Amino acid sequence: MCVFQYVELASGAGRGRAERTAARVSVGRESRSASQPGARPPPPRDAPGVLSRPALALPANDVTPPPCGVPSSGRCPCPTCGAPVISRAPNQSPPAHPRGSRTCDAAPPAGTPPTCGAIPASAASPTAGAAPTYDDPRVGAPAHTRPGPGPCPKPRPRPRPRSLSRTLGPRPSPPIGAGAGRGRGLGGGSESGARGRVPIAYCAPGRAAPLCLLAMDADDSRAPKGSLRKFLEHLSGAGKAIGVLTSGGDAQGMNAAVRAVVRMGIYVGAKVYFIYEGYQGMVDGGSNIAEADWESVSSILQVGGTIIGSARCQAFRTREGRLKAACNLLQRGITNLCVIGGDGSLTGANLFRKEWSGLLEELARNGQIDKEAVQKYAYLNVVGMVGSIDNDFCGTDMTIGTDSALHRIIEVVDAIMTTAQSHQRTFVLEVMGRHCGYLALVSALACGADWVFLPESPPEEGWEEQMCVKLSENRARKKRLNIIIVAEGAIDTQNKPITSEKIKELVVTQLGYDTRVTILGHVQRGGTPSAFDRILASRMGVEAVIALLEATPDTPACVVSLNGNHAVRLPLMECVQMTQDVQKAMDERRFQDAVRLRGRSFAGNLNTYKRLAIKLPDDQIPKTNCNVAVINVGAPAAGMNAAVRSAVRVGIADGHRMLAIYDGFDGFAKGQIKEIGWTDVGGWTGQGGSILGTKRVLPGKYLEEIATQMRTHSINALLIIGGFEAYLGLLELSAAREKHEEFCVPMVMVPATVSNNVPGSDFSIGADTALNTITDAYKSACDMAEARGLHQELCIPVCVVPATISNNVPGTEISLGSDTGLNAVVETCDRIKQSASGTKRRVFIIETMGGYCGYLANMGGLAAGADAAYIFEEPFDIRDLQSNVEHLTEKMKTTIQRGLVLRNESCSENYTTDFIYQLYSEEGKGVFDCRKNVLGHMQQGGAPSPFDRNFGTKISARAMEWITAKLKEARGRGKKFTTDDSVCVLGISKRNVIFQPVAELKKQTDFEHRIPKEQWWLKLRPLMKILAKYKASYDVSDSGQLEHVQPWSV
Repeated sequence: MCVFQYVELASGAGRGRAERTAARVSVGRESRSASQPGARPPPPRDAPGVLSRPALALPANDVTPPPCGVPSSGRCPCPTCGAPVISRAPNQSPPAHPRGSRTCDAAPPAGTPPTCGAIPASAASPTAGAAPTYDDPRVGAPAHTRPGPGPCPKPRPRPRPRSLSRTLGPRPSPPIGAGAGRGRGLGGGSESGARGRVPIAYCAPGRAAPLCLLAMDADDSRAPKGSLRKFLEHLSGAGKAIGVLTSGGDAQGMNAAVRAVVRMGIYVGAKVYFIYEGYQGMVDGGSNIAEADWESVSSILQVGGTIIGSARCQAFRTREGRLKAACNLLQRGITNLCVIGGDGSLTGANLFRKEWSGLLEELARNGQIDKEAVQKYAYLNVVGMVGSIDNDFCGTDMTIGTDSALHRIIEVVDAIMTTAQSHQRTFVLEVMGRHCGYLALVSALACGADWVFLPESPPEEGWEEQMCVKLSENRARKKRLNIIIVAEGAIDTQNKPITSEKIKELVVTQLGYDTRVTILGHVQRGGTPSAFDRILASRMGVEAVIALLEATPDTPACVVSLNGNHAVRLPLMECVQMTQDVQKAMDERRFQDAVRLRGRSFAGNLNTYKRLAIKLPDDQIPKTNCNVAVINVGAPAAGMNAAVRSAVRVGIADGHRMLAIYDGFDGFAKGQIKEIGWTDVGGWTGQGGSILGTKRVLPGKYLEEIATQMRTHSINALLIIGGFEAYLGLLELSAAREKHEEFCVPMVMVPATVSNNVPGSDFSIGADTALNTITDAYKSACDMAEARGLHQELCIPVCVVPATISNNVPGTEISLGSDTGLNAVVETCDRIKQSASGTKRRVFIIETMGGYCGYLANMGGLAAGADAAYIFEEPFDIRDLQSNVEHLTEKMKTTIQRGLVLRNESCSENYTTDFIYQLYSEEGKGVFDCRKNVLGHMQQGGAPSPFDRNFGTKISARAMEWITAKLKEARGRGKKFTTDDSVCVLGISKRNVIFQPVAELKKQTDFEHRIPKEQWWLKLRPLMKILAKYKASYDVSDSGQLEHVQPWSV
């Protein structure tokens, strides 16, 4: 058994990065002595799931380091008596105590596993010929339960210190497909992704597919002390066959899911079969079911649709058809199905699973199979992935293809707006969604449509007059165009259809506007998958294979879903039943129940749209006499303008007077503050950059001036939208509250950065648009928090919305703008890969932005199918570069004769883009040539992606709701806000949108490198390595638990 234990290294001042990062100690394997009964042969080095490494040539007297992680001292406490023990040499039996060559006489407690190899002298010798016991009932894998008659069966080789790399020579590289297990072969440090931690491995022989567990150390808050974590290495697909098919309507991203299933299946040792043309191919059999190999799914990530075809099969609806399908599967030994499709396809798969045993018995009676086959293939395991652009499947936040379809819709809307504005036209756009209005709702929210028609929420009686009044009011506000979005399944309260032609006739008849209808149709299904869909499909495909390997005869059919930012497994039929309940509620005209069953995300989108689209008359809005200011800080990030628009309109709807601060804290100090109204922010949603203007200037040196301006304009609350500088600035203002009462207001930050590096949130606004700069808003938040102690003017509620393409702001997993930046990176990689494929035998080195945050490089590499990605979070050295060159050299011998390597701009001080380019060029001479590209600020430009528009709109509205609630608490009491919870960062963490005080985020922040100390996306890094044909250790501790469907869990 392999047990990985992470040991925190001591890091002193002045120590280099290479010294702080310890080498991984990997334990080789030895078979037990042939004289021992029950001994098993060691597994082959290339066995699936086995992490192997070539043995190191060490001197005979070289001392093995102790497992306590202190190789410099050479001592660790005896596990029995606690005395310091000198580590033994490889040719020495028991380790000696420091004073004399004696062994420990103390008796260890029963069940104590050996660690450094100290053996009690009083241990009784086993019965002749008997083998020591290694069974551990907790995990069902071999482990020591008592001290054996000798040292640990496998001696530990000494780790290769970085300082000895020249003496020991280059590290051997893993063979393609079955190479040595390395956590650093792709420019990444330890396999855990944590800097400064060393995995120490302990192994015992006798397992072909080892169960690897991770003992969590005390400072790991994610698991109880002493709990064990499991890795992918314990799963073996040997002897199993997996069939993958796509069924129903096609969706962008299906190919990414197929690719992930095939490569992960092959990685664990299973056979994977393509089932062409969906269930029709399963029924027809023959060449429609063919074995897949690694290269058969190459270069399909960027291809829309599905390469294995999809069809609707009437024959599979009959028992005769399913009987033929079962026979065809049994001929190839397929008892594991991965179905990618909608609710109809998944329902058919579940029915097939229920009938499986009966179908086998009938085949046996017909003489088509024998009795042994009935017993051998008695169970069929089914895992589903939802591929549907409509996002109509309950239980998951997003289905594969939805984000790409939104990209197609928004591209059309942006193009139509220019011609509509030129001619003052009204456009009626019909989008797909016969039974679900998700596409219509989100696209309306993302483009600021004047009206939207949904099947789940039909308009009230008299909607014709209300719509015409709304359109005429918008024209009266000098708006030159109107956009109306209609779902193809839109109905009224009587369940009568509302068509686009009917709406056009109404507008022309009642208002006389020049009106045109555009039906998008199947354009929404086509095109290149977005970065989000590629990553989602890859994660789902890997999770599906793990679910199939862990399935038992009692495991129900499940569907892999997305909840927040995490992959979960849900019972398939629970999801299908809830999806059918939505349609039933609409048929029975229970529309509120239909919206509720769609989930919290759908209901939130609908409520946000209604608040932003319809402005009540001024005399109907209760005034609060509060002034709320909005400011952008840091580098521009896509989605900032959508966030400002949302904040302004929600604030006005709540009765506040909204103020816009131009040019960041610099403009704040100079008094560049103006009132901003409802119509002033019209059309801002689709514009990139920052209309208000943004700078990275921190408020620290302008505290007196800022306090004066807050007093002059009577600012009661502040909303900061920006990156890391916004966070730091907020801390400064908070600390100055004692001196300036003006700072005693609620303050909240919305993460907006393409680097996605704001601690405390999974996502930042703009992280998808650009990746660099990144940490401005976060710093400003810190500045404001610190300034509260000196300036009473700062005792106001302050909220920071992280917005940076770098996605490096503490407090959020995703920053506003990071999605747009990520798409820019992936689109460029697609074009570069096409160039490399055309010229053959060419490798491209691409440098991305992000500062020290490797979000864009890592996630871009996963979405673009890169061979390697070098990031700061996982240190690498020359041997890793050499290993990657050898990997690409082997790759050029196959039909895939191109390479793609991503590098974060600050991943290494010495291993620059130029150095890596020159190294690859020299080492690959005669095999491949090399080119380099620095993407630069093109990652910050362009229109915001649909995700960033929607995310910025919703998260900013949530921030204003928080500010309004804080102001209501102090209404009429003159309350000053001095507590930590009045200065917050708003972001996504795990599955929730939460407000986190900036004071609590300090301990989560690496201020030197401007990144969070823990990055959630590092858990996905092994996926990129595995899918690029490297051996890697993948933590699957969070997998394997079925969750019940909760309608409000989305």
